[in-house]
Amino acid sequence: MKGRNILIVDDNKLTRKILKDILENAGYGVLEAKDGEEALQIYKNKLPDMVILDIVMPGMTGFDLLRILRKEEENLMLPIILLTSQDNFEEKIKGLELGADDYLVKPFNDKELLFKVNNLFQRIEHNRMANPLTGLRGNIDIKEEIKRRIKENKPYAILYIDLDNFKSYNDYYGFLRGDNVIKLTAKILSDAVNLIGNERDFFGTHRWR
Repeated sequence: MKGRNILIVDDNKLTRKILKDILENAGYGVLEAKDGEEALQIYKNKLPDMVILDIVMPGMTGFDLLRILRKEEENLMLPIILLTSQDNFEEKIKGLELGADDYLVKPFNDKELLFKVNNLFQRIEHNRMANPLTGLRGNIDIKEEIKRRIKENKPYAILYIDLDNFKSYNDYYGFLRGDNVIKLTAKILSDAVNLIGNERDFFGTHRWR
């Protein structure tokens, strides 16, 4: 996760410095913007991997910037953390409805900040690589796991499971029921692996398209 760039958007210079010091010490690259307009310009030019933005800023608020960023389809997976000076329930709900991934209440400590940043990066990465239907690890992870096993040069086995004549099932019952069959099959197999398998077992879902 380290080596990624995080854009900090806050009109308070001291807050930006505190955030920057914590994140850089943890190995992240940091970009700074003092307001929403500057943040948009930096975002277009630098394409950061995460945005941490304050809600209350002069001119364009954090909510305004969040709304603009989420309008673009390519930004839907962009991790965004909102900064707030008070633990306000209505404010949190509004931010989450607009597409924020998490909140950080001022004053914050470095452990809380890094936990949320690291956790969010891990979650986004999992969502990108996981099969969207089953939630299980997908093609990228499967390829990496096979490469890792080959490098280990130890005996291993691959079990490939397919649903015969599944197209006919989809044609007759519809794709919604077909998706439910795939999810149920994945759950049964996953439960079996967890029940009788061991820590070296790997279970993923391959997509042909």
